[in-house]
Amino acid sequence: MEFRDKGGAKVRAVDDVSLTIAPGEVLGLVGESGSGKSTVGRTAIGLLKPASGAVRLLGAPLTGARGRHLRRLRRQCGIVFQDPASSLDPRMTVGDGVAEPWSSTGSATGPIGWPTC
Repeated sequence: MEFRDKGGAKVRAVDDVSLTIAPGEVLGLVGESGSGKSTVGRTAIGLLKPASGAVRLLGAPLTGARGRHLRRLRRQCGIVFQDPASSLDPRMTVGDGVAEPWSSTGSATGPIGWPTC
């Protein structure tokens, strides 16, 4: 991932990442502050575009995906960013909090490979 700073110079944030996550698996990214965890997560679900290479989500190319197709792919993902206090409801279990988007959108099955509730 590359970004432009306020002066317009290129800044490389993350380099040479390769992840394969099988259906039903959960991935946790751990690292020091500023190491690129959120950048990798945002790129993995198409919120950021990679400077090079390809991103595939559920076997489908994510680069260039738009509209309904992109929303359908994203509905199959759950992501909790660095500040869980703002991402998760303390009155719910972590599993219920991560699964909430699927129940609120009427998708009873949740992400591919996850057990149904």
